[in-house]
Amino acid sequence: MKIKRIALFAAIAALAAAVATPATAASQDAARLRDTTAHQPGNFDDDLFSAAQKEPERKATGFFFHHRDKRPAAVQFEEAGKKYLAGDLKGACRAYDRLVRSCPYSPEAPRAQYNLGAILERREKYKAAFDEYRYLLTYYPESSKTGVVLEHMFAIANWQLGRRKREAAAKSFAAIAVAAPGWHRAAEALFRLGEANFAMREWYDAADAFDSVASDYPSSEYALPAMERHAAALYALSLKYKEDEAIQNRAITVATAAAAALPKDDPARPKLVEHLEDLLDRRDARAFAIAKFYDGKRHKRESAIAAYEEFLRQYPRSPRAEEARARLEVLRAK
Repeated sequence: MKIKRIALFAAIAALAAAVATPATAASQDAARLRDTTAHQPGNFDDDLFSAAQKEPERKATGFFFHHRDKRPAAVQFEEAGKKYLAGDLKGACRAYDRLVRSCPYSPEAPRAQYNLGAILERREKYKAAFDEYRYLLTYYPESSKTGVVLEHMFAIANWQLGRRKREAAAKSFAAIAVAAPGWHRAAEALFRLGEANFAMREWYDAADAFDSVASDYPSSEYALPAMERHAAALYALSLKYKEDEAIQNRAITVATAAAAALPKDDPARPKLVEHLEDLLDRRDARAFAIAKFYDGKRHKRESAIAAYEEFLRQYPRSPRAEEARARLEVLRAK
């Protein structure tokens, strides 16, 4: 979800009140508050997810490379197995790959494809192994190895993340989330995707991943942590684009929802509330500066009165509200 530069029609005063009374807000919406920029369930619209949705090319034989083996698939499978048992792992990989290319619709093809990925993983060719596992999920979804394959893919993605290969890890986790949205670890894969992007300071992509967890898997154990991390990513964006009002308002919306939903003893809550207070203060300061702008010699008194009234209507609980009321009384008295 790329943050659009559009105006939000959210009742910010009500959101600020929700922070003051988190228990009430949580009872009204314990999961998340939505607005026009929120991620829609099942809708991945950023570049990373679009790339993950692109299927790998179907394997085929060629004139110069990957010559077709005309022997029965069973014979080829047995030969590849002998190479493996003899310790010729590279030769076994070539043999299994040739079988899949030569006899893609044979009963041996999905088994050969799985063995190819497993041997590459054993050879510590993790990126290649991940791609072969993904190929198996794409073209042989009926394979009995699907669950095992997903666990292997998840382990490889975690290894990449642990080794700080964050860009590769992000692509791997995105591929898992797209390939198996109903898998029992899909929410965790999305959460790890968000963490990888967050570590790379890819705030937009991190926000989208965390938003996807909260939207698509609200009952997951990762839903609440994802809300907090989503708020953190948006807060980082609000610091990067300080003049973008849409991002500021979106950050307030998400942070308010997260503050209302997180338990009071959650260790992430203090920093979240601190960020929310800063967001609200910057929002109020910007709105109050606009009101004061009209309270000058170049503008009519009525314009200043209207500006202060609008500020108080939108932000009646702002720390600057008393100052606005006092100035409003002076202007009206004139």
